Amino acid sequence: MGHCDPVGRHRRRGGGGVAVYSRRRRHQLGGGCCSNRDAGGQFAGQFFDGHCGGWHRPRRYTDVGAAVDGWGVGRVHHLFRLCAGDGGTARARRYDPASALCTRVGDRDGARGVRGPLGGKEPLAMTGVRHETVAETDDGMRLDRWLRHQCPGVNQGQVQKWLRTGQVRVDGSRADAARRVVMGEEVRIPPYDASAAPARKADQDASWLREHVLHQDKFIIGLNKPAGLAVQGGSGTARHVDGMLAALQGKAPEPPRLVHRIDKDTAGVLLLARDRAVARGLTAAFKGRTVRKIYLAVVAGVPSAHQGEIRAALRKAVPPSAEQAPGARGRRERMVIDEISGDSARTLFEVVDHVHRRAALIALAPLSGRTHQLRVHCADALGTPILGDGKYGGEKAFLTGLELGNQMHLLARGVSLPHPDHGCDMHLTAPIPHHMHATLKELGLGVGLKLPGRFDDVFGDAAEL
Repeated sequence: MGHCDPVGRHRRRGGGGVAVYSRRRRHQLGGGCCSNRDAGGQFAGQFFDGHCGGWHRPRRYTDVGAAVDGWGVGRVHHLFRLCAGDGGTARARRYDPASALCTRVGDRDGARGVRGPLGGKEPLAMTGVRHETVAETDDGMRLDRWLRHQCPGVNQGQVQKWLRTGQVRVDGSRADAARRVVMGEEVRIPPYDASAAPARKADQDASWLREHVLHQDKFIIGLNKPAGLAVQGGSGTARHVDGMLAALQGKAPEPPRLVHRIDKDTAGVLLLARDRAVARGLTAAFKGRTVRKIYLAVVAGVPSAHQGEIRAALRKAVPPSAEQAPGARGRRERMVIDEISGDSARTLFEVVDHVHRRAALIALAPLSGRTHQLRVHCADALGTPILGDGKYGGEKAFLTGLELGNQMHLLARGVSLPHPDHGCDMHLTAPIPHHMHATLKELGLGVGLKLPGRFDDVFGDAAEL
């Protein structure tokens, strides 16, 4: 009646858990083909699995995880109820090793591991649906950032999918990523894989970040961000500062928070707040121009005026070809000067040193915070693109004969601000990165000069602007 397929399985509905029916091996059954009964009646209650073939004895587990961990043999589609199985069908078929639905999830004796699409992976550690109340310290935070903070290991793409499909609810209503959460609101968080933690170990991140800390106290952390490292994640960006902040948490109740951003290819000072309250104060300080920043840039060519203020409004533009190309928009969009529909943008500048008409070292102080403001102002307003900035300077941004001239030569040199605790001015200064130091030496720029590290070193008279 039956036949000896040693890996046949079936699952049954009802009860409080998943029932997995195991086909006993021939030697375990005492030889001979399996049937639904024997002389002693000890196999009564077995039945036939039309999907996998064979007679099976039920074994019950309280959940899928127990079925996998407690008894390593089974069928994926049985455990997850993707295929019902028919106890009375005559369409019996043998196990097909090429079938994705019949992928084995282990071996009873532990001799063989998982085969097929799940090979080498651990079982998912899925959470249940959670309902979290927004705390006072999180009041005013963007919803997507709040969700990532509540769900370690969940990336921005997953959060966007939750919001787009309505799986996240704020007080029972759908919400978008930019919504600001309010203290006391209840947020529904859908199930997610809690084992999907970042692959990089926290101690490795901590060791790397500690090497780049310029200043650290109970309120502020100042990092020397290297060129090439993004501040926040995005499409195709796996490693970024925001994803490593937990490594600097230490004994604090929460990880540090970003309060501003600098471009991926820009090196220099990046400020972090140690908690939510400090972050709110620093964000207000940046918006209120209480924080003063100075940048150093090596530009191709020399500006006609050696100092002054650039006032050129900026707006975002997308070439027509990029609008029609899926996935290309983020890479092709750029900022352009537009005095009619653009947003106001102001930059102070002063030439620190120059080499004939070939190149110059200039100090820049942004009085507004538009995207790519310094890069556009240097390339289009001054006519001297930043060295290595091919996006806005084209071929003119590259000088022949320079060994490291293809890298962006823009440095967030210094930040000055009142300390959140005592209110006294504090100054953070980043060292000159290797590629800029090599270029300055090769061009002979800044020789014998003390390069400015603070806003007041160059623009002291313009501090009230």
